[in-house]
Amino acid sequence: MSAIFETFVSDFHTHATRDANARLICGLADGLGVLPDPSEKAAQAQCQSALALLERARGIARETLSFDEGLDLDLAILMLESESHDYSYRFNGRSKRAQMPKAGDDIGDGIFLLFINDPRPATARLDDITGRLQSVPGFLDAMLARLDTPLARLVSMEVETVTGLPSLFATIEAWALECGYARVAELQAARVAAEAALLSYLGKLQALPTTTQLHLGYPIAREIVALKGIDKSLEELHQIARDFLRETSATIEELRARLVAKYELAPETST
Repeated sequence: MSAIFETFVSDFHTHATRDANARLICGLADGLGVLPDPSEKAAQAQCQSALALLERARGIARETLSFDEGLDLDLAILMLESESHDYSYRFNGRSKRAQMPKAGDDIGDGIFLLFINDPRPATARLDDITGRLQSVPGFLDAMLARLDTPLARLVSMEVETVTGLPSLFATIEAWALECGYARVAELQAARVAAEAALLSYLGKLQALPTTTQLHLGYPIAREIVALKGIDKSLEELHQIARDFLRETSATIEELRARLVAKYELAPETST
């Protein structure tokens, strides 16, 4: 591995694991006791980081790489292109994140993974969960600050997700008591503060003006699909979907007719 590519790989890893939830998903064991930064400032910093890495990746000499390294570089470029596009495209005159409340997922998903899918000892996991619970009030303030006329459907989904978080927190507290967690009082206090912040967040979120307009436009939609590594046009994908539905409907109708005949059902019996 060339020194230039090795340095790029290290910097790419740092970039891709800057987010605390990304670190958790990647199986890293440190830096997990905080929530991601949901602010627009953090999003733009991540976008600029992706663009800088993308420029470096495109400048790496292919002849210095092995086949596997070249494949890794292609995938890194695709990821960086997709990430920078995701952070920068706009619809309804605003960024995607300004219209997308995601506190429920960003808070709940990480805590749930720490609870059920982390091989570390319970104490280490509960320490990180406690830290995340303590971060909830500040996280919610930053989430609200980035929102501008969010999508109504996403607001309703957010309300449903956030409403379910206290149940998860209660399960975590019961687990901490069962484990004899030494900092359980600190966790309990963090839970109380987090739930109060969630209640306030829901009230403020539901008071925001919303929009039902969700239309990205053809160029943005085409770019999103292409940056997922799909080399077919939107028209081709539409035709594939139509063909699939037509073939599936024909198969279901054939099975219906066979079952009607086999069990001597009324001819008008539907699926």
